[in-house]
Amino acid sequence: MLSMQRLSVVLCFFLFVSLISPSAADLLTAVNFDEKTATGLWFVEFFQPNCIACQNLSPKWKSLVASREEAGAAVNFYFGQVDCQSNKELCSAHSIMKTPTLRLFKNGKKVEDYDISRGLNVNNLAAYVDPLIAAAEQDEPLSTSVTDTAGDSVATSSIVLPSATDSAVSVPSASLTPSASASASGTDAFTNSLSSTQLVSGSVETASASASVSASVAATSLDGDSLFTIQTAAPDEGELNGTPLGSENLVNVEGLSKRLIKSEDIENAVKSPNGWFIQFYSSECLTCEDITDAWKQMARRMRNRLNVGHVDCDTAREFCSKLNIHKFPSLYFFREGESVEYLGLRNSGDISTFADDAANLEVREVDSFDVHEYEKSDDVYFLFFYNEKTTEFLPAIRKTAIHLLGHAKLFITTSASLASKYRVYNWPKLIAVRDGKPNYFPSKQRNMADYKLMLDWMKTVWLPLLPELRSSNSHEITDGNVVVLFNLDPELPDFEKTKKIAKEIATKWTEEEARNFQTEKQEQEDKKNAEVEKAEVQKDEKAVQAASSIPVTMKTSHIKFAWVNGNYWNQWLKNLGVDVKQDGPRVILYDLENKRYWDTTIKGKHIPVNETEVFETLEAVQSGSSLLKPKVYSSQPSNKYLDSIGLPSNVVKYAVIMLVIAIVVVIVCKRRADADYQKLHNSSILPIANRNAGATTGKFD
Repeated sequence: MLSMQRLSVVLCFFLFVSLISPSAADLLTAVNFDEKTATGLWFVEFFQPNCIACQNLSPKWKSLVASREEAGAAVNFYFGQVDCQSNKELCSAHSIMKTPTLRLFKNGKKVEDYDISRGLNVNNLAAYVDPLIAAAEQDEPLSTSVTDTAGDSVATSSIVLPSATDSAVSVPSASLTPSASASASGTDAFTNSLSSTQLVSGSVETASASASVSASVAATSLDGDSLFTIQTAAPDEGELNGTPLGSENLVNVEGLSKRLIKSEDIENAVKSPNGWFIQFYSSECLTCEDITDAWKQMARRMRNRLNVGHVDCDTAREFCSKLNIHKFPSLYFFREGESVEYLGLRNSGDISTFADDAANLEVREVDSFDVHEYEKSDDVYFLFFYNEKTTEFLPAIRKTAIHLLGHAKLFITTSASLASKYRVYNWPKLIAVRDGKPNYFPSKQRNMADYKLMLDWMKTVWLPLLPELRSSNSHEITDGNVVVLFNLDPELPDFEKTKKIAKEIATKWTEEEARNFQTEKQEQEDKKNAEVEKAEVQKDEKAVQAASSIPVTMKTSHIKFAWVNGNYWNQWLKNLGVDVKQDGPRVILYDLENKRYWDTTIKGKHIPVNETEVFETLEAVQSGSSLLKPKVYSSQPSNKYLDSIGLPSNVVKYAVIMLVIAIVVVIVCKRRADADYQKLHNSSILPIANRNAGATTGKFD
């Protein structure tokens, strides 16, 4: 009995301590936010309960808090959460534009936002938090102390924050799903349900559970021309762009795809300012049924966020023809009469990622602070500069936004500081910021009203110098090009360093090619001008005309650079003999159009991520050196053997087909000849002799 009383006292003591101590995962509100975060370091998640990305982050956040809250609290480092649905004014005051947003505060003041592009799995978050806690442990506490909300005296620490590059290994967001081996190694595979607690006026609430992630499936790209198969699945929804705040969603209230039958309904959907994601199908389409489940799952995820519909082109043939839709299924996003076709993989994850981007589509007004946040990533973004006298050009630039889905962000600005930074001296002006450097739209003001002209230019610069190869951009990168493909492993500690070297290689080669291009162009122009001057001196008008018509012809480069996550794409890479886990980072030169690739140097060794080796191999490929023979891309070992003996596999393929046809023709002709022979020599009544065939046995001799 006495022991039970002692146990009760101990439990009450610990309960009392837990209630008066500052929680490492406090649910902060407008009432207590300033008071709670006034001392120490606070890592705060701004979320919304209905946000899919927030739901998916939930178990990872809980696990992070559960494993770090004790060590953090010991050095005045705390975790907090803000529900932006219940605290809209608080989130607005802190300029929270999307959820989830993870922000670090020190003594009540913002330090920085966690870069979500680094990844939202537990390993990435821990890699960011751990150095902060370690730095706090090493620092001497301040001489003064403050009292927390519960009345305890807590010493604050003077903490020097490590730079982002020192604190974590970046794992880029990708819509591709890791293989089983990759998942086992930890990438986005952490799904344990350790829960952190949230204190709300002394009560304990459990955070919402995460959305489940679909199993990995094999899928091919949209059209039948793709030569590779990759592993995909529903992506980590924590990697999605998030849910915009401040909008009352009155669309897709049931989370279903609506069948659009009447031409009037389809027309309204196409011109709707809210936007519609529509699937066009036909009863004669054999593959349309394969996308049904993925389409329904996406529609459920887009509940109250994006209108989703489907159109049967057998009954709406005229309208489908008007929209120039002739292949099925075709997936298009429409808004205000503009449209963009979805060309990604046909699985729930990739389709939902595109739909999420479409739901979040906006052209934001930005200032220097906003742009600085985007410059931390390798993504390309566009800036449109205008002033009060050039607002007439805004409708044209806004029309380009829908076409940039999945490629780049578009911002508009009147910022004088940004104009100074990017050397913009007249308005309007459109620039692309790629790898931190501006590229200027080469056109006069009158062309700023032509959105198609601007869009054509945007398409030439919307990829960074070293993009990540994804299902959504694979055709754009590979079609008609030889791609220098850096196969990297984001799980390695030196991933960022290796990627930086790869980017330097791509930059140096591209800049050298650009210089050579300009030099050759100038030489041709000088030669042409010399001929014109010579003809003018001779006063030969025909010669002048002939010299003036000499074309300046330049060959465009067909060398592209990209890096690929060797864990996500391991199934396809194994067909090329590449295993990043076994071999480490390496390079291949990939020529999709001609179904060939190079994976060794002239010396017959694997191509390392090294400038000298990559350049030597590239030069050998461009010159067609006999010292470096390509391999044929095929998952069939027989094709590789044929390539090794110098016999193209397609020639053998056609020969085999012709041989099979010939054999079939011979067999058919022989059977017909045999039938004719039997007709001539056998009885017209019984084709088979049936002597002694008993009436009851039915047997033939």
